[in-house]
Amino acid sequence: MAAPPVVDRLNTRLLESREVVRSFVKQARVLEADASGLLLETTALFQQHLTRWPAHAGANSPARELAQGEQRSGRLRIDALSDTILRVRYAEGEAVPANETPMVVEHSNGLGGPGRAEARVEPARVLYQTAGLRVEVGLDPLAISIAGPDGRELCAIGGREKNAFGQWDSYNTGICRSARDASPIAAECFALRPHEAIYGMGEQFLRLDKVGQTIDLNMLEAYGTPLRAATRTSHSS
Repeated sequence: MAAPPVVDRLNTRLLESREVVRSFVKQARVLEADASGLLLETTALFQQHLTRWPAHAGANSPARELAQGEQRSGRLRIDALSDTILRVRYAEGEAVPANETPMVVEHSNGLGGPGRAEARVEPARVLYQTAGLRVEVGLDPLAISIAGPDGRELCAIGGREKNAFGQWDSYNTGICRSARDASPIAAECFALRPHEAIYGMGEQFLRLDKVGQTIDLNMLEAYGTPLRAATRTSHSS
């Protein structure tokens, strides 16, 4: 069994130190919009004006080849698995990988798509609605807002940086690159209301509410359970 990674050397920590070439989806165009969901063509921009280049990488890091303002085409797909469950996937290139991994519960338990859904494309946005959710996708800049049937916003991603100073305080939908070796680092930023909490993330020994914490998720055999019969195989720190 391979040794677990050293937490302080995980690439996700580079987002905090800004040792990354930032990439985020700036805008999108609707390719498909029907009852099953949405498919968008996206344009991501690379930024390195605030990148902190590690001393050991110097001028030899392959990430330096990513020019400021360079564009990268991609696809973003929103699939409705039921009236209240959405699957959002993003990938660079011309297609989103199929990846048929079951979500939340087994597909055989009834995730056969929404009972009723409709999509409406407008010049600056696209609306998608099921019996239990209302999705509004702003196209420039890309912003996704998900609300319940009563209109109350449940979740939101993307949009303009909330900090007007533009100091990379948040990383919207995109695949950044490590300043060390240009390895990809997927990033997303979710909007939270004041006093809203986040729970879960696996076995940890910190406070229950994860807001304000840096959480690294590593899949590895839990300590003390090296057998195949182990019931816990995830650990986070």
